[in-house]
Amino acid sequence: MAEELNTTKDIIHEILTKDFNKQTVCGRFVPHALTVDQKITRVEHSKDFIGTTRRNLTYLESIVTGDEIWCFKYDPQGKRQSATWKSSGSLKSGQNVTDEYYAGVMERLWKTIVRVSSAGKLVMLHDNVPPKQVCVLQPPPCSPDLSPCDYVLFLKPKLTMKKTFYDIVGRVQEVITRICEVFPRNDLKESMLSLVECAQSCIDGEQV
Repeated sequence: MAEELNTTKDIIHEILTKDFNKQTVCGRFVPHALTVDQKITRVEHSKDFIGTTRRNLTYLESIVTGDEIWCFKYDPQGKRQSATWKSSGSLKSGQNVTDEYYAGVMERLWKTIVRVSSAGKLVMLHDNVPPKQVCVLQPPPCSPDLSPCDYVLFLKPKLTMKKTFYDIVGRVQEVITRICEVFPRNDLKESMLSLVECAQSCIDGEQV
């Protein structure tokens, strides 16, 4: 901006902050320390999960997992690139995605899964609004290490789309669809099998 207006960065900063009452907001996720209760919840969840897999040897095969991910026209590489200027009254991004809307999406998705699945009773591993009359395995809060979507599936689109600008939303959808279509099925299977190892690592880590 300073180069385009042929002025200094200090002057641009002063105009934005004083004249337009703007402030920088960083869009990157900032990790935080878990509380004692959250740690206890993670351990209890992991112990229950491991116990269930030992009692039911086909339990992992019955799990259907999913989650949502924000896909941007441009995903910056670093913290400074992710910062943006916002006014005090700026609307939050994605504000129109309500609980009711998301629940409807989940209902339609689950009906499709049940219709095409050849398995018996299914269990949904999901940390958001579940469809009605579904057995839900809900991971504890702030636990991406206990969600296959976070530690396997979402890494591919994030790395692929990093630092690439997409001019329209349709192009973002095309890229995500193509990534999902070619994603190795064996990797997805292994991610589910590794849930037991992740749960055990969680227990061991909290007990150190």
